[in-house]
Amino acid sequence: MALIANKLMETTVDLMIARLQANMKDALEIESAYRDDKVSLGEPKSYFIAEKSLAFQAPAVFVIGDGTDFRLTKGSNFINALQRVHVAVVVENRNEELLTRQAYRYQAVLHQILAQEPILSPDGKVKLVVKIERAEYGAIYTNAGVANEPGGMFRKEIWLDCAVEHYERLG
Repeated sequence: MALIANKLMETTVDLMIARLQANMKDALEIESAYRDDKVSLGEPKSYFIAEKSLAFQAPAVFVIGDGTDFRLTKGSNFINALQRVHVAVVVENRNEELLTRQAYRYQAVLHQILAQEPILSPDGKVKLVVKIERAEYGAIYTNAGVANEPGGMFRKEIWLDCAVEHYERLG
């Protein structure tokens, strides 16, 4: 039996991050042009695949693999799997109202970039289709002892629960 290095979750999160990085600037510009107000949407400073990244600057994007269900077919020459992936963005602002609008708009941008668009690996062996099933909005919290303390920032996170169809040719 020949062993084959399957790409699976690591490739899934890498391809999703690459899609986000390649399209983020244009999507943010479109979202910002759509609305004329004080909410600024800067490009994410960094992308992470681990839940607990202690040192990061907002906005930051997290793409976290959560599980893989294999839909096995005996003797098949490809992988057909359903993966669970969480995509989150953490934003900061000194104003709670503007922060909340920022979070909503980043969620819209993430959805626009990822939803239903096929993502192909450079070698053509992996195809992903991301289906966003749910958006969640975290509570607002602050890094200062008191919310309105000078230098204090409010922070909020939003995340998308994604079902990712993962198709991979073997061999």
